[in-house]
Amino acid sequence: MEGGLGARVIRAVSRAGGFSPGLASRLDLADGRRAFAKAVGTGWRRLAAGPLPGIDPWAPARLDELAGLESRWAAAAAGTSLVHGDLRADNALLSPPPGLPAVRAFQAAQGVPALRWLRQRLG
Repeated sequence: MEGGLGARVIRAVSRAGGFSPGLASRLDLADGRRAFAKAVGTGWRRLAAGPLPGIDPWAPARLDELAGLESRWAAAAAGTSLVHGDLRADNALLSPPPGLPAVRAFQAAQGVPALRWLRQRLG
């Protein structure tokens, strides 16, 4: 992680909550910058090794395909930024409270490269 950030992590503060299990931490870097790190485990490959009882039948029927897609995440995420199109309750602001802009600064900053990327791929 430090190699990717270009600076040593001097402090990590874990954040509780969220919709995904795994690490969610605010990182303070030696050069004064801050970063947010989120990581989850290898879900599909773990299930392919030993499916859990009670899992939706859709997933076991596609475990090989899903595990294969999961194993290629690093190449798909290579680059200088990472944007996802995951629309969930914690990722959407439909009607902001008074005084809160509809598009927060970090969302606008994420949106510019995301739209450029989508335009390149969709034509």
